[in-house]
Amino acid sequence: VLLRCGAARLLAGSAVAFPALATCDPDPNGRVGKLSRVFVLGRDKLVGIRAAKFLELTGDADPAVQEAALRLLSGHREFEASATVLGRALASKNPGPVAVAAEILAEHPERAGRAGTAHGSSAANDGSVDPALIDALSRAYRSRDAREAPGVIGPLIDAAGALGVLGLMKELEAACQSESGSLRERAERALRALGQPARRCPSAEGSRHLPPELDHLVTKPFKVVFQTDLGNLEVTLDPGAAPVAVTRIHDLVLAGFYSGIEVHRVVPGFVVQFGDPGGDGYGGAARPALPSELGPTEFGVRALGFAESGSDTGSSQIFVTLGRFPHLDGGATYLGECGPGWEKLEIGDRILSAQLKSD
Repeated sequence: VLLRCGAARLLAGSAVAFPALATCDPDPNGRVGKLSRVFVLGRDKLVGIRAAKFLELTGDADPAVQEAALRLLSGHREFEASATVLGRALASKNPGPVAVAAEILAEHPERAGRAGTAHGSSAANDGSVDPALIDALSRAYRSRDAREAPGVIGPLIDAAGALGVLGLMKELEAACQSESGSLRERAERALRALGQPARRCPSAEGSRHLPPELDHLVTKPFKVVFQTDLGNLEVTLDPGAAPVAVTRIHDLVLAGFYSGIEVHRVVPGFVVQFGDPGGDGYGGAARPALPSELGPTEFGVRALGFAESGSDTGSSQIFVTLGRFPHLDGGATYLGECGPGWEKLEIGDRILSAQLKSD
């Protein structure tokens, strides 16, 4: 399917109705086929029939398709209803579309303007921001637990600062005292943008909630067998490197969390990543984010790491390296080592089950 749709989108040019593009994925609701249509849409202006197809894909049931379509807004200023589309995304129950919409608003605040008012100006500065969008942004922020969703709260903080959302000052003040270093940094930038140029958000010593995993830390290395579409793949986790994160993975395996989860990220020669129930890379387990546990351990071929969207944001996503990457040494939480075969996985392959391997 990947090869067929990859070929179809190359042959299609900018023709979103190209026949092979509609049939390359045998599943009419398949992610690969829809993502290929998004790719082709991005090659020309989003007007007329193309705009209608774009609107359809931004409301797709698959969050990954929604997110890919939303990202087209960054380079397509001709589409005038961006505030409406972004507001709808901010109201999503899935974390990914919310985060992507916030990222777009933080980078392109002019996209928050009412239809027909945003061209050539900054909506954050000229008073043309759509009030319905500000309301959607505020609701999205207040509906999420910052301890469980730092990967979504972070972009929302950035968007609030870029759009000058004074109604979220209370929430930004709370983020300034967050346990997460990345959220404190973002809150500091946002508060400075909202009229506090000298504001700092230093770490609040003594206020950190202790991770619940500390009550039952795993003390010995253990193996996990992941049954996948391509056979069994193994990892060995080492609590000596990151005791809290390794205990979190141990608990999630016992709870059956990884059963049925898809591989959502593959960068050939770099990493294979999974652990998000939504399958788009923005979600995780409904548990508090964990503090980063950084050390000098080298990330060589088939090292296992804890995926984060900033410091102190790890939840349940893990990655396997496919090469030696020194930039990860001391910059990512090391969990252990993996057996062979992980390089065979592709996006969409499924973890059928995960079990602790007995000695």
